[in-house]
Amino acid sequence: MDVRKHIFSSLLTGLFIGGLPCTLIAVFISVESLMTFLDGLHPPELIFNYFLALYAVYILLSLTLLQLKKKRICFPLWLLKIHAFTNNVGHTIQGVFLAIAGGLFVSLPPILVVEPELINLATVVLGYFLAIGSIFASCIISAARDTLEIGNN
Repeated sequence: MDVRKHIFSSLLTGLFIGGLPCTLIAVFISVESLMTFLDGLHPPELIFNYFLALYAVYILLSLTLLQLKKKRICFPLWLLKIHAFTNNVGHTIQGVFLAIAGGLFVSLPPILVVEPELINLATVVLGYFLAIGSIFASCIISAARDTLEIGNN
């Protein structure tokens, strides 16, 4: 899968799992409820750092396996089992990244327009940087999964 397909797939998935729920809350309930929902999704710094550490472990292990694959070295069974586990963790973290990205892309402009006292333009720009970073992280996970294709060795 090429980069454009990863980006498109990530954006579409993010809109469905993050953007659409935010839109439903904003339209059928209220913008204040949307803010409460988004606040509930914001993890404490300790948990955020924990997710980043899990993501880093997944990426480092994937890079290690990619190097072994390039050198045509057989993967030890224990390494395959660890990677299978971290692959599941990476897939779950990818869902979190996409939900955050979709929610931010969709919810920030309406909040700025309807309730400008709740957020400002700088917050929207920062939110979009976070959303783009989440999409980028998701694309790296997808690319690692596609590149390794460990089951096909």
